[in-house]
Amino acid sequence: MEGQTSFHSEVFPNMGFGFNGRKFTVATLEWAPFVVALPNNTYTGLCFDLLEHMASSLNFTYEVVEPSDRQWGILNANGTWTGLVGQLEKWEVDLVAAPLSAQAKREEVMDFTYSYYIDYTTIIMKKPDPYEKKWRTLIDPFSEQLLLCVLISLPVMSLLLFLFERFSPYYAREDDGEGMGGLHTYQDAFWYMYGALLTQGGEYLPQSQTGRTLLSSWWLFCIIMMATYSGNLIAFLTVTKDKPPFTTVAGMIQMDNYRWGTIGGSSWIDAFNETKVSDFKKVWAGMLRFNASDPSVLSPKSSVHFDKVLAGDYAYIGDKTQMEIKMAEECSLLMADEFFLPLQYAFGFPNVSPYTKIFSDELLYVHESGLLHIWKTRRWPQRSFCASELVTVAKTITLVDVQSAFYLIGIGLGLATLVCGMEKVAFWYKSRFKSKQAARHRKSVCSGLSMNKDSTENANNLKSTTKS
Repeated sequence: MEGQTSFHSEVFPNMGFGFNGRKFTVATLEWAPFVVALPNNTYTGLCFDLLEHMASSLNFTYEVVEPSDRQWGILNANGTWTGLVGQLEKWEVDLVAAPLSAQAKREEVMDFTYSYYIDYTTIIMKKPDPYEKKWRTLIDPFSEQLLLCVLISLPVMSLLLFLFERFSPYYAREDDGEGMGGLHTYQDAFWYMYGALLTQGGEYLPQSQTGRTLLSSWWLFCIIMMATYSGNLIAFLTVTKDKPPFTTVAGMIQMDNYRWGTIGGSSWIDAFNETKVSDFKKVWAGMLRFNASDPSVLSPKSSVHFDKVLAGDYAYIGDKTQMEIKMAEECSLLMADEFFLPLQYAFGFPNVSPYTKIFSDELLYVHESGLLHIWKTRRWPQRSFCASELVTVAKTITLVDVQSAFYLIGIGLGLATLVCGMEKVAFWYKSRFKSKQAARHRKSVCSGLSMNKDSTENANNLKSTTKS
């Protein structure tokens, strides 16, 4: 006999009620805009938007606590963990709702859910004072290498022009020295080439084909250089561009006047401490060196690091998102171009927790439904433009912008005074040398006349004696 059993009630009726109103202990740490602390031990932010949604859909309540050491979690020498990770390791809390970065070592003592946000590590610094290097306005349009090449080309080409003009067979028939063109001395050749570089030309032109061929190539060189320089100079005078002191980690560690730091007790500590990348090793060595005299470089509070950045000569290594939000509030901050050490933010559970998959599935649903993007748009502040970023009117050139031109006048006056003094010394030396030569000549002439006079007197005396 075959039969069929039917049930008119659910065997496990509570399965449809999620966690059936269970109260979870949730650990967190403030990290805007993911977690923002409010009065009366309440919190808001992207993480708590997620938590509120899951509490509603999975039917649970929660209370929020913070770790006593206010750290995210690093491995101690005795093998235990600090901060949020330590709370999960000891089963003191049920879950962590915070931007906790997933790491292989952390996953040995805890579980991570599906990553709800991916971020990157970067560096933030204070913008350099735009007036600090305004004296470089005239040399900024060219790089240092290009300026060096131009400065070397001028004396070298002047020497070649002088040699070609001096030893050209064309002038062999010029017996009277006419037609030399004034370029047969290095000094004249140098000033002619210098004038051509400034697109001013000179009084004389070489008459030999050798000199003209060399000079034509120099003219083309000068046209290209001056056209490029003039265009870039106009851009430098009219457009303000913030040039960072460095743009990469390698550039930062070469700055002798800069210090840097990061969040103490975070994943960055383990990442820099255990890295095999040479530049990151130098970063960690610098942090340890700076921490010996200034423990705030490893402060767990991001506000401390931002204050140090605003004070100057300090670089803060942290997550890109928080730096972008701070830059929207503070126009004097500048972010490096390099992004490194990717961060995968996820919720945390105790090791081998049966709830990990349930929460991961719900987080995946939130991500696919677009709710996460909506919450992010609401929590992330809109980018505010600084006053100097949008230029709607022509910029007035001030004295500060062209101060280097006046410096050139002063340098020229100083060099002219120095050359004048050298010329006077040379003239005085030549005049004294010539006067000494003239005096010796007169003395020799007088001595000769005196000897002739004595000889004449002796001859006359001899004649008188003979007559007697």
